[in-house]
Amino acid sequence: MLRYYVAFAVAIVSDLLDYTAMGSLPVIGDVIDAITIPILYALIGKFSLFGAVEFIPFADLVPTYTIAVALAYRKELKKGEQELDGQKRTSTPL
Repeated sequence: MLRYYVAFAVAIVSDLLDYTAMGSLPVIGDVIDAITIPILYALIGKFSLFGAVEFIPFADLVPTYTIAVALAYRKELKKGEQELDGQKRTSTPL
C-alpha cells in the first residue's frame, strides 16, 4: 500500500512539473517523462507505460501519470476483493 502512496506522490509532482515546464522548453518535459516512467514502472509495473503518451505534443495537458497510478491502484483493489470473495466461498460450510 505504501508503494501506491509513493507512486501517487511521484505522479502528481511529475504531472505538475510537466505541466509547468510545457510552457518553457518542451525538452524539459521530455526529460521529466524519461525519469518518471522507470520510477513508476518500479512501483506500479506496466501501468506506468501509459505515461509514454506524454511524449505526444500537447498531451501534457492530461495528468497521465496520476491516471496511470489510479488505474493500477483500482486493479489492485479489485484483485484484493476477488481474493476475499474466494476465501469467503471456501470458508463457508455448505
